[in-house]
Amino acid sequence: RLEVENAQLETARERDMEVMHFLSHELKNRFVALRGLLESAHLSLSEYAPQLLQAPHNVQEVFADMVTGIERGVFLCVNQGVAL
Repeated sequence: RLEVENAQLETARERDMEVMHFLSHELKNRFVALRGLLESAHLSLSEYAPQLLQAPHNVQEVFADMVTGIERGVFLCVNQGVAL
């Protein structure tokens, strides 16, 4: 009976790991897509409203903070197996 329970638990754990890897991969893809969108917005601003990238508006800092957050998100998704 104990062996059956252990086998069931191991099977459930393996399924959970597969789901976690799938979700991590999907989330990484979303971060990468968001990075592309952010780079497009930055390029558009630099072409059509470069003054917004400078003080006092300083949207450049906002873009930098967002890129940092995206890079951290991608790093966590890619390295999620290390934490396990």
